[in-house]
Amino acid sequence: MDKLILFCLILSAGLLFLFFMSYVNADFLSFIKEKASPSDWISEEQIEVFSDKIIIHLKNGRLTKYSNTNSMDPVLDYRANSIEIKPKSNSEISVGDIIAYSSGNEIIVHRVTDIGKDEKGWFCKVKGDNSSFKEKIRFSQIVGVVVIIIY
Repeated sequence: MDKLILFCLILSAGLLFLFFMSYVNADFLSFIKEKASPSDWISEEQIEVFSDKIIIHLKNGRLTKYSNTNSMDPVLDYRANSIEIKPKSNSEISVGDIIAYSSGNEIIVHRVTDIGKDEKGWFCKVKGDNSSFKEKIRFSQIVGVVVIIIY
């Protein structure tokens, strides 16, 4: 009889613990800040879908490919292609956008994590999704914004 009572107490405590954890986890998840996503650069009016093709009306786009650096995994990898467009001003750049920028002799593709101003003017901070490397860049370094990713 004592073993049965002990078993029931342990079972009840376990169920109570699971219930409490599910409540705490659900409540905890509500406090997690959503990550910034890229801006909407293409409107529905620019997209036509047919049974044999898709047409996207986009001015000044260019097709791009990627190196196998893994810095933007899993979003971009060397097998992906994308369409980039050159932004007209820094006001078009938002946190969450994926941009291509010049850094020395290289073109690097990273996500915008912060935007600000300092004594030199506008800047954004960028970081690869799969990288700890962060860099502060100026609008003049931006060569394109990724607006379409093709896998």
